[in-house]
Amino acid sequence: MLDELEARLREDPYDDGRWLVLEDYLLETEDLRAVIVRCEHARMRREALAARDAVTPLLLGAHHEAIASQLVGVWRAGYLVDAAFDAHAVGVDLLEPLVAAPATAVLRALTVRCGTPDAAARVIASVAAARCATSLRSLTIEGRWLEQARGPTIDIAGLALRRLFLADRRMRLVPSPAVGALTSLLVSPHHDGELAQLLAAPLPAVRDLVVGVRALAVDALAALLGGDATPALATLQLVDVPPPRARALLEALASSALLPRLRTLALGNLRVPPASRGPAFAHLEVLALPPELAAAKA
Repeated sequence: MLDELEARLREDPYDDGRWLVLEDYLLETEDLRAVIVRCEHARMRREALAARDAVTPLLLGAHHEAIASQLVGVWRAGYLVDAAFDAHAVGVDLLEPLVAAPATAVLRALTVRCGTPDAAARVIASVAAARCATSLRSLTIEGRWLEQARGPTIDIAGLALRRLFLADRRMRLVPSPAVGALTSLLVSPHHDGELAQLLAAPLPAVRDLVVGVRALAVDALAALLGGDATPALATLQLVDVPPPRARALLEALASSALLPRLRTLALGNLRVPPASRGPAFAHLEVLALPPELAAAKA
């Protein structure tokens, strides 16, 4: 019965009603998490933490001490729902037992810090093989390898993600139907062709998009500025913009088909009144520019 309730929750891990059904079952069966649920319901935070600590070895498995040393998370009823794990510090080998542990059976969000490109690719393989592959909605992979290292290829086919953040510009994202289901995406294409490949198939659900453009020419963004690839886009952030290119990007955006759909546009960190950049930008709720453009007149 527990497996069935967890499976149902993995279909919609943010459904509070499904959580309550699962918690009732834990209480009725005196599952090892029952005391945690009672303390959480009674808002006894200290007691809930103590109860969880007492059963952590069972919740996290045989490698619980090493895993817990590099794990930060948000818990509910003895389940990790949001986790950040430093695989660079303890080795990516421990990620597999983490995502296979009872604690992560309905994991919704995961951030992993990796020390090598191979480790980043193994993150995907470990998650795809775990039960939480169908509950995970948000995945962030942070690369910490040497500048000259070749970036990994990231393929999220088979995952139920809605948010994907590849926080290193050397990671290469493989287009797939799973990418088309994303609502939030952070990616830094390595060259113009990678962005063109990514946008060749529409991203119909993406509302928030962050693109690292350091290695890209302005012309490479034509497919994005045309708007056809991202019909639902409301927030666009272009990062790592070289100063000489920022003005050209702003001019291209001003006459683009995409701009009228946007509500937030960021090419830098300094917020300016949208109308100060001309009527094309006046409808924006947020406009942020680099210092060179923020101080200049439209």
